[in-house]
Amino acid sequence: MAPAPLPEFLEPGLLITIQPVGVTFYTPVPIKFPNTDGLTPGSVTDIWSLDPDADEFTIVGVGRVSEDGLYIETLSGGIMC
Repeated sequence: MAPAPLPEFLEPGLLITIQPVGVTFYTPVPIKFPNTDGLTPGSVTDIWSLDPDADEFTIVGVGRVSEDGLYIETLSGGIMC
């Protein structure tokens, strides 16, 4: 269950939470996570995160699916809070 409503068009296969709530990074933190949506190797996708001030999800970066198709890794941007 998401901590805030997801945009109607998003149907992610995976939600990740970073604890504790209220932690803020001064520079965007890259992330690597499993490709549970089965995206094609080499494809690019948006990385979304909850903006706690606006209480809504926003795009915070771009990720690329690894060559073996197992993971998505940050290309630009990253998690801030």
